[in-house]
Amino acid sequence: MRDKRSIDKYHRLYCIDRDSGIGEGNCRGISEDQYRAADRLACNYERMFPHTARPLDGIRVDARAGAAMYPIESMAHAARLHSKMMEELSRGSCDIVEQVCCLEQSLSEYEHGKGWRKGYGMIRLREALDELVEAFRSSGRRRDDRLHAHAASECLHKT
Repeated sequence: MRDKRSIDKYHRLYCIDRDSGIGEGNCRGISEDQYRAADRLACNYERMFPHTARPLDGIRVDARAGAAMYPIESMAHAARLHSKMMEELSRGSCDIVEQVCCLEQSLSEYEHGKGWRKGYGMIRLREALDELVEAFRSSGRRRDDRLHAHAASECLHKT
C-alpha cells in the first residue's frame, strides 16, 4: 500500500502498533490528534496553491457547511488560517511542520539536512504536532468564546 503523503504513513504506523496492542508511548508514528492537525494544516496549504485549469473567478467552492466561496476567497481563507496556526508554533516546530507536513519532505531527508541522528526527527515532529494540536484547540476556544460573547450581547440588546 502506497501512502499519498508521509504523514499518512506515519499515522498508519501508529495505527498498526496500536491495533497490535503496543502501548501509546511505544507506538511508532503520529497519533490521531497529531495526524488530524497535520492533515488540516496540509490541506490548507494545498488550498493556497490550487492546481486548476479553470479560471479562478468563474467557479465557487464549499469551504464549510452553508458558505460557498469563490476559489480566490478560499485561498485567502486557507492562507490566513495557515499563517495563524504557524504563528502559534515555536521556530523549530514551525520549520519541521512546514517541511514535513506541507512540503512533504521525508523525515529521513529532514534529519539528514539537520545533521540529526536517525529517529530524532520523529521525536521533534511529535513535539511540533502537539504544539499544532494545541494551537488548533486554543483557536477553537477563542472562536467559541467570541461566539458566546456575541450571543450574550445579542440577548442583552433584545431585552
